[in-house]
Amino acid sequence: MKFEMETMREIWNSEDKSHIEIGADRDGLGCVEIRYCDNDDKIIERMSFPPDQAKLIAKAIELCASEMIGSHITSPSAKDRLSHPGVLA
Repeated sequence: MKFEMETMREIWNSEDKSHIEIGADRDGLGCVEIRYCDNDDKIIERMSFPPDQAKLIAKAIELCASEMIGSHITSPSAKDRLSHPGVLA
């Protein structure tokens, strides 16, 4: 018998119990997977990204959210903007 441990991060909506799960993809492809689940724990949407792309997406989301709430965090370096045009611009 073979056992594996899975680590999952979850963000819960306390009002309707829907949630977002973030962790390794369940297909074993080595990707980061984001799943949106309804209040019955049914997966409604799934998106998978290679780890390097997931890090860029997380950084872009953090920058966008910070700008929207009026906070300012360190802007991406010129190297990041040139390496990934359109993602961090």
